Amino acid sequence: MKTVPDKKIKLTPSAVRELLLDNLLWFAGCALYTASILIFAVPNGIAQSGLTGVSIMLNSLLNTPVGLTYLLLNIPLILAAWLFLGWKFVAKTLWVTVIVSVMFDVMTPFLPAYTGDKLLSALFCGALSGAGLALVFMRGATTGGVDILARLFRKKWPHISMGRVILVSDVIIVVAAAFVYQSAESALYAAIVIFV
Repeated sequence: MKTVPDKKIKLTPSAVRELLLDNLLWFAGCALYTASILIFAVPNGIAQSGLTGVSIMLNSLLNTPVGLTYLLLNIPLILAAWLFLGWKFVAKTLWVTVIVSVMFDVMTPFLPAYTGDKLLSALFCGALSGAGLALVFMRGATTGGVDILARLFRKKWPHISMGRVILVSDVIIVVAAAFVYQSAESALYAAIVIFV
């Protein structure tokens, strides 16, 4: 009887370097993304898009921790992604989602709140959060949320672009945030953040 040899995963030095670089850039990107929202958006009542926006709205309404709420909202999407998009994508995204969630709740007490010019807040929040997300995306992961939803839509309906799904969901969430904050101005500043 033939026996099948055990397949062992070998980590080559280049694979270890790639993994370390991935994690370094994911942590840097998540820190930049989280800090930009906590410093500029939250203190100025600027609505956020995606599940970050939903988490911040729930925090405003129910005083729930932003990071924990963000993680819990992502769980159903991550499970769906595991079923339909594969474990490699899910492993990276789950790890980055956990990093962002922890950073939201851990960094909040330590970061200063900028409450000056709202236009400057929107511009800096957009630029810094965009740079943070770019670092995460560069290394093949996402921060979860609407990005997963867009990929799932794309898998089911290939003719619908990911950008369209993200844009529609962002508009819905930002409009909802305008009602929660009772401020149309909040939604308008959010549009600047998203555009930047």
